[in-house]
Amino acid sequence: MSQESRGIKNEQFKIVLLPIEQLKPHEKGSPLYLELLKQEILKDGVLKYPIIADEKTLVILDGMHRWLALQSLGYEKIPVLLVNALENPKIRIGSRRVHRYINNS
Repeated sequence: MSQESRGIKNEQFKIVLLPIEQLKPHEKGSPLYLELLKQEILKDGVLKYPIIADEKTLVILDGMHRWLALQSLGYEKIPVLLVNALENPKIRIGSRRVHRYINNS
């Protein structure tokens, strides 16, 4: 079954259901935020936003904590929004340092 037949597709993006192990992480997650997110997913019973990944490399562009949480909760397949990160001028890749650890030493 092709990816197009398993999900929603338009000219800008496609949402598909992929095996969780196919996605490639690119950063570590915050253990505290990960636990909070797992509790939220269990409480709500729904993933509010899909993981965003590059369609060619399957590198996770957004949703690293969601991916870690779903993996930790035993999910085998997850919704993924696939985008062409290199050819879409509206996609910018950067990092946020929201979840920093403070070391007083």
